[in-house]
Amino acid sequence: MNDKLTKNPPFAAFPMLMSAFDKKELFIPKEDIYAYVIYYMLSMQSQHSHWWGTVETTVVTLSKQVPIKTKVNKKKESDNRKEIKHLLLSLNEKGYIEMEYNEDTLEYDTLLTIKIPDANGINAKKVAESYLPKKTKVIKHQGWVGVSEEMFKSCNGNPWFLRILIYSEWRKGIDYRISFEEWACVLGSSENTAAKYLNEANELNLIDKISGEYYADEKGEPRQLPNKYKTVSAEERKERERRQDGNLTKQEIDKQINIVAKLEEVASYSHDPRIDTTYLLNTGWLTPACWHVWHTTEFEATKEIGDKRFNALRKINPSKYNELEKEGRKLLAKEESRVKREASQKVLYDTMISSQMQNYTDYEPTYEKKETKDYAHILD
Repeated sequence: MNDKLTKNPPFAAFPMLMSAFDKKELFIPKEDIYAYVIYYMLSMQSQHSHWWGTVETTVVTLSKQVPIKTKVNKKKESDNRKEIKHLLLSLNEKGYIEMEYNEDTLEYDTLLTIKIPDANGINAKKVAESYLPKKTKVIKHQGWVGVSEEMFKSCNGNPWFLRILIYSEWRKGIDYRISFEEWACVLGSSENTAAKYLNEANELNLIDKISGEYYADEKGEPRQLPNKYKTVSAEERKERERRQDGNLTKQEIDKQINIVAKLEEVASYSHDPRIDTTYLLNTGWLTPACWHVWHTTEFEATKEIGDKRFNALRKINPSKYNELEKEGRKLLAKEESRVKREASQKVLYDTMISSQMQNYTDYEPTYEKKETKDYAHILD
């Protein structure tokens, strides 16, 4: 580690090469997901004044510090030690740690001297390219991300959350959308598994998921842009947990009372007639339909009441707001699709009617006029 790093609070510098899913010699697969936890432990333990960047430990010691929970590991101590040994050898083989050992004499209680390479060394300068087939897109993995003790503890020992935090933090500085395909590749999982862990991380306030906008494609079908993700700071996480527990300050309670009072004040104004089928005007639960009316209305009073309620929800419960926005945008995309489809059908109908009328106007009868006889003398 360099002098600059030693002056900052301790953190583990994770090389982004670990996420280079097209490079087997660098990528950490899902079977070795706990390598992230092992790497963090070794990095933090190596930051001491005696031998900076180096730690002495054994498989037995690490096994007690890192209980690994997998389908294969049945929580037996022997299974855990076997997995720890495998992860150490894997990290060493990929170049993320430098371990001095003799393979023939390596036992669980063998004293190991492990060095953590400089965060700004060779690995930081190396670039690994990975290819996303569906998006026909190349991702360049390089650099590193620092994981603090608070970030690590917020994951509650779950390596999936840790990996998600690291990747989100890496993308935080740019306006970057991450598709489920990319998440699946980075996590080494299926898209469904990736979505499961992302939703859980979002619910735990580890990350904020900013839902991609909905739009209508060339066929008029609703489509959604990939989501954006950002990590939640420790301060913001604590503040959200306090609010979710109902521990509001007097100022926040007064603010909510004022919002309700203003809602009642504007209730007598002229509103969007669609508001009668939603809970937007009263204190009932906000729904995607409420968001849709608020987002599309041309009535100032309806817009004002929506601003107050949704802005308050966005501050108090961002994840709930994002969920409503996502579903509301689906309704918006469906409506745009319907309008476009009806407009197209009207043009087709008008064209068909116009063509039929033209044919009728141009039509000339071809039958011959028959001679009529006078039968008046018979009737007389």
